[in-house]
Amino acid sequence: MRRLSPIVFSLAVASVAVALGSAGGRAAIAQSRPYMDAGIPLGRIPWLIDAATPDTAGTSVVVQPSAAPTTAVVTGRGVTVTAGEVLDRVRDANEVEQRRYAQDPAALEGLVDRIVADRLLAAEARRRGLENDPAVRAAIERALIARLRATVLNPTADAMRVTEQEARTFYDSNSYRFHIPERRRVAVIFTNDLTRLQRETRRWSRLDRAQLRRAFREVTRQLTVDDDIIRAEYEFSDVTETREDLDESLRRATFSLREEGEVTAEPVAGQYRGRRGYWMVRLVDKRAAIDRTFEESVDWIRGRIASERRLQVERDTVTRLTEQAAVRRTPASSVVRVQVIADSGSIDAGL
Repeated sequence: MRRLSPIVFSLAVASVAVALGSAGGRAAIAQSRPYMDAGIPLGRIPWLIDAATPDTAGTSVVVQPSAAPTTAVVTGRGVTVTAGEVLDRVRDANEVEQRRYAQDPAALEGLVDRIVADRLLAAEARRRGLENDPAVRAAIERALIARLRATVLNPTADAMRVTEQEARTFYDSNSYRFHIPERRRVAVIFTNDLTRLQRETRRWSRLDRAQLRRAFREVTRQLTVDDDIIRAEYEFSDVTETREDLDESLRRATFSLREEGEVTAEPVAGQYRGRRGYWMVRLVDKRAAIDRTFEESVDWIRGRIASERRLQVERDTVTRLTEQAAVRRTPASSVVRVQVIADSGSIDAGL
């Protein structure tokens, strides 16, 4: 079987090394130091990090090589760290970390120590045969796929510029995304027992908002029998004045309320899923209408189209590779049996 590249393998195990606790990390670093028998002082390794003052206003960090990338920073039995590798780590760091490297030589020492610890741990994992562990192989696959996306698939998609006409077409054909009417969320009572509803709600005018909310909820539970409304926890979300799947009388009652917490003064005759009855509505909250122009939306649209293109490039690549590999499928249900069974605790022990 072909052996995995140490560099690729180290990608998979790097996360394990980073996840070590501080005590374990210090122990690994302490073990690594005897192997650093041919290193050079970090002050002479090939880069220049310049952050002139602690005050970051008006300053920037410059990271530059000053010697060959192959220059050895650390060597030992089974471990080598080159200047190019350290330089890459510094460049990949965020600006806060780079400033710390510029101002604190010990931070640079710690960076190299971490690289060495990773190499030693990866070598030990390989020595124990862990490169064939299913979890490691899966991690390597994920790392390779992420790298393929970053270096090949996404750049291919991003090379196709989103034109003004494409953006305009998307805007015009997705108007519901940019022109959104006012939406309201309401708690509802729906019952055909008008007499009891009126009796229960007659005293509500004397209640404050908190009491009214509790009273409304209690009557809702007592009188509402529709399963769909119960499953929705007696509320409707995103109610608009033109929402066609809701009763018109319910919509009118909803938009007659002005303030959150307000309740309709009287029951409103209407229907729900073909059943006639009476509504009482309490306004829970409301969201103002949104109306975005093309100019306000064009950057978002370009990003959305670019994201869709990335997905399409990946789908097309998978299709092409599937055809080239002459992939054949066996139904998964024929090789894996998945069942849902009752918990043993629910079985009558007397049976």
